[in-house]
Amino acid sequence: MSGAPVPGTENDAAVTEFGDTPVTTSVDGGPGSEASAGGDPGGIDSGGAPTWSTGGIGGATSNRGGAAGAGGSRTGSGGSAGRGNAGAAAIGGSGGSANAPPSLLFSEYVEGSSSNKALEIAALHRSVLDGCKIAAYYNGSGTASVVATLSGVLEAGQVLTLCTSTLSDQLGAACNQVGRLTFNGNDALALACDGKILDVIGQIGVDPGSAWGSDANTTIDHTLRRKCSITTGDPSGLNAFDPSAEWQSFPIDTFNGLGSRGC
Repeated sequence: MSGAPVPGTENDAAVTEFGDTPVTTSVDGGPGSEASAGGDPGGIDSGGAPTWSTGGIGGATSNRGGAAGAGGSRTGSGGSAGRGNAGAAAIGGSGGSANAPPSLLFSEYVEGSSSNKALEIAALHRSVLDGCKIAAYYNGSGTASVVATLSGVLEAGQVLTLCTSTLSDQLGAACNQVGRLTFNGNDALALACDGKILDVIGQIGVDPGSAWGSDANTTIDHTLRRKCSITTGDPSGLNAFDPSAEWQSFPIDTFNGLGSRGC
C-alpha cells in the first residue's frame, strides 16, 4: 500500500524538534542564515555527539552510543563500515526483541521559491522510525545539523512527507508533518537511523557552489523525484552526486507528486 501514514494508527509517523545532546555545528550566522530545527544544534547520532570521518572503504563512519530499549541491548559502537556507509548497529527492543533495520530512502526533494521546502521519505519494507533523523550539512560542512527527528512506523510502500510551515499552509494534508527544513541547493541532506546513514542527497563535505547537477536537473529551484528503478538509498554520502543518475527533475514549485511515491 502506498501513501501517507494514517493519523491515529501505528503508522502515524511524527516529527519532533530536538531532544539531542548539543554538539558544535557549522551553521552560518546572521540574518537569513540556515539553522537546524528548534534553533539548536544536534548530532545525527542519538547516542551523543557524533564523529564523522572519511575513512573505511571510502565511506563515512560513526562512533555511536546510547541507551537500549527496556530489556534490550545495543551493539555496534564504532562498527566497521560496509558498502561505504556508517557502521551498522543492532537495535535492542522491548524485552530484548529486535525489529528489522529500517529500509528507507528519499523519494522526493523540493527546493522551491522562498521557504517552499519539502522532503518525502519512502519505506521499502516495514520500518520503525524511532531513532531516525534527517540532517543537513550546510555549505560543504562535514558536521551534521539535525533538521528533523522521526518516530512511528511506515509500512512497505508508504511515504512520510515533511514540509516547511509555508508549504504546509499551501498543501494541507499532502504534508504529514511540519518542520524547519532550512536547506538550500548546496546543502547535503542525510537520512540516518541509529547513526547509520541510509541515504544522502548531495555530497557531504563538498560545497558545489549553488547546487549539484547541471542544466535542468539540479538541486536548486527544482523538485526532484526518485526514479522508480531506484530501490535502495545511497548510504555513502562521500561519493560524487549527480541528480540525473537517479532523479527526475521538475520545475520550481512542483508539488503535485508529494504524498505518494507513485511507483
